[in-house]
Amino acid sequence: MELNWVYRRPHYRVRDGALYFLASTRPVTTMSAEELSTWEALATADSRESLRSRVGPGADAAIARFLELGVCDEVGSFPPGRRRAIVVEPHSDDAALSVGGTMWLRRNELEFTLVTVASRSNFTSYFLSDRDFFKVEEVTGIRNAEGAAFVRQLGGSHRALGENEATLRYRDEDWSLQFLGSHRVSVSAFNNRQALEPDLARWKAALRPVFEQLDGAELWLPLGIGNHSDHELARNASLSLLAEDPDLARTSLVRLYQDVPYDSKYIDHLGRVLRELTNAGAIVLPEQVSIKEAYQCKLELLSVYASQFKVPAIEHGVDASSRVGAHGQERLEHLYRLERRPGRLSPLRMTLDAPQVQVVLPHVRRWLKRHAGAPLIRILAILPPGRWHEDVRLLTASFPAATFELYAPPAAAAEADAVHFPRVEVHHVPAGAGAWARTALRLALRRPSPTLILSGPRYLEARLFGLLGPLSDTIVVRAMDHFMLALNEARRSPGTD
Repeated sequence: MELNWVYRRPHYRVRDGALYFLASTRPVTTMSAEELSTWEALATADSRESLRSRVGPGADAAIARFLELGVCDEVGSFPPGRRRAIVVEPHSDDAALSVGGTMWLRRNELEFTLVTVASRSNFTSYFLSDRDFFKVEEVTGIRNAEGAAFVRQLGGSHRALGENEATLRYRDEDWSLQFLGSHRVSVSAFNNRQALEPDLARWKAALRPVFEQLDGAELWLPLGIGNHSDHELARNASLSLLAEDPDLARTSLVRLYQDVPYDSKYIDHLGRVLRELTNAGAIVLPEQVSIKEAYQCKLELLSVYASQFKVPAIEHGVDASSRVGAHGQERLEHLYRLERRPGRLSPLRMTLDAPQVQVVLPHVRRWLKRHAGAPLIRILAILPPGRWHEDVRLLTASFPAATFELYAPPAAAAEADAVHFPRVEVHHVPAGAGAWARTALRLALRRPSPTLILSGPRYLEARLFGLLGPLSDTIVVRAMDHFMLALNEARRSPGTD
């Protein structure tokens, strides 16, 4: 297949005759006059033939160097009459990570439309290196351009639905380094919490027109494996639409795909999601696709998503996922043919932390009955809540007579201080186990009050802190989401515990 259309990758900027990656201060390369002319001519994609006529014979050498550096892609034509396939992904990169090898192998058979739901973003790898690169419109443009660049190499097209990814649901504005530094742990906690009903409704509304316009095209959907709320949202929104409206995708072949790299890390969750589908009446037939011959091509395609990762940084996870179920013989990607769609599914039972919620539910149910009229409730947030502004609403409704004392370490202070509510008092606790022990001891000497401890990984320490105040009726959970999901369930179904 002759490749003759050339596209610039969206990450690179020319400054003073050199090419730079995004906000980097170190140039990728310096450019000759002909290379600079060729780069400028590629502001819009062009064919080699046109570039030769516009720039001169030096265009070929410039393109060859750009391709070697990985700053351009060259794409050719594809067979006419390919069947259509719609691939839904939570973020720009999830489809490439999860089924990029399968898509590459089937590029001459299927014309892919890649649909990114949470296409509005401020997340890049600069989150991890404390670089000030948080302009929402700039990052969104880059990430959508990456999605388009990936699927273009398969002869397909990209569609961005414009929903906010989790970071922007936490705070929808251009962040600063200071904001990220003070909210980093809270943002991480937020990302891993099950999304709220209004978020699910928005994602369903965004996806409905896609499903209504399938016209027989194949539909590939994520299974939503792992701890990221956006993956859950994409799965729950998609399957809810299929369950609620039998006419949607009625003439389409529907496939579900395992989320890479999460499927190798959360194997129990994968099994539980598949069981919940079966229990809800679905028939899902596994389809293992050997990507042994396409694996290196998949890694090359992943290099398009350079704003998110460098391939060596994520290759271990991609490799681990490719070996799930392969027994050392092949590299695989896993899809499931949906022969019969499920009935209504329970988002709670399908969430990663459903087992932990079920464990804590009877304790929360009894705790709620005992303290529904409590005048004071203490919350020790060793792990930040992640969604405190929403949690306050349910807490105050569940305990209408209570004042809440929130004890927050530095990692939770910014989130806690941002919520101003007359029945909430925020108390700052210095970092470290010693400070928490002193706080717990001090509270044990005060009047007993029902106490909730959000332990995070310090579960055993938190249990010991709770023993310091044996009359305070302390309940310890690892994350606020476990408690709030259980509290919601307890309010809906009081039970007899």
